Amino acid sequence: PEQKNCFCLTIGDKAYVSQQRGDMDDKAAMENWDHTRRLYQQLFTTTPRVLVADKHPEYLTSKWANDYARESGLGLYRVQHHHAHIAAVLAEAQAEVVAATPATIDHELKSHPERVVGFAFDGSGYGDDGTIWGGEVLLASLTSFKRLAHLRTVVMPGGSVAIRQPWRMAYAWLYTCGLLDHPGAQFLLEQIDYEAQSQLQVIIDRRLNSPLTSSMGRLFDAVSALIGVCREASYEGEPAIELEAVMQSRPADRQKAAEKQSNPTYHFSYGDGVIDLAPLLAAILDDMATGKPQADIALGFHQAVVSIVVELAEQLSVQTDCYDIALSGGVFMNRYLIEQLPSALRGRGLTVYTNRQLPPNDGCIAYGQAAVATAMGGVSTLATSQSSPSRKG
Repeated sequence: PEQKNCFCLTIGDKAYVSQQRGDMDDKAAMENWDHTRRLYQQLFTTTPRVLVADKHPEYLTSKWANDYARESGLGLYRVQHHHAHIAAVLAEAQAEVVAATPATIDHELKSHPERVVGFAFDGSGYGDDGTIWGGEVLLASLTSFKRLAHLRTVVMPGGSVAIRQPWRMAYAWLYTCGLLDHPGAQFLLEQIDYEAQSQLQVIIDRRLNSPLTSSMGRLFDAVSALIGVCREASYEGEPAIELEAVMQSRPADRQKAAEKQSNPTYHFSYGDGVIDLAPLLAAILDDMATGKPQADIALGFHQAVVSIVVELAEQLSVQTDCYDIALSGGVFMNRYLIEQLPSALRGRGLTVYTNRQLPPNDGCIAYGQAAVATAMGGVSTLATSQSSPSRKG
């Protein structure tokens, strides 16, 4: 991947995942990555026979893979970003069952799933339709996937600028959902001058340097900016991190009481494969207009995310006859979500799989890519090993 990069080297039925290489967004980072890649090949005394890369055409790692495949004559697999997320969970579960260790949270399985209903929630990944995915529900195996549902798409005004300035995402969603005239929207609009608002509307309407995205990560950013928690990001993930921190800022007794009482007005709607956030945003604006505390709004938002995952998991598992659920993607670095969801899903009779040895963020992508290529090529199950030359297979 481009962010939180790890590469993965496979030998036989072993998969060796590198230390995190950081963000592959400039020449120096890519040169450092390539140096470490060559070092790993020397340490393991191996030469690759197959390459695997993300489908995004502009990633530096993807371009490297293109060049290396052309120069070396090696075959090149391309794996969709969110399929790789879910494949990483599947491959870990399969490897853990082979090793007779627990493959799910608080539940030891005697078999492993061949396919799952996978929730891949993150910041961004190149979608098969050319848009930026990130709020995806996939029916996935190691060899294929089908997009069952996704978050409603919206314009990212200015592209990557909207990641650094999450107030742009907040404005884009309010504009798209027809909520700019809501009294609760004034809190955001007062922070944006009239000229900037006019420019944003032109950018959104004309799609100027503004891709469409279904990203759940960008929604977390937007809500953070909308309620005044973080309008400018000084580091990657800051708006979502601070939104979670605000939610947890209340006294412990008040926090526990609030968690037991979900707000029924905070909900997504769902139909025709689209998760619509318009009713949720309207409810947030209603509470902002009445001066409801940030912590309460943040908690209500998190609870709404938990509710829609549980609702869709239950509904789609029946439709697909698949009762195994996988959760992966950077959004699931959120402690509240990963603590609440497994028990809620198991309460509906579903089995839950998550990343175990690897993180749910993009640090698991290379392993997932390797697992897909391995399955497509008919090689045996890959067991994970993180940076361990002494365990060479």
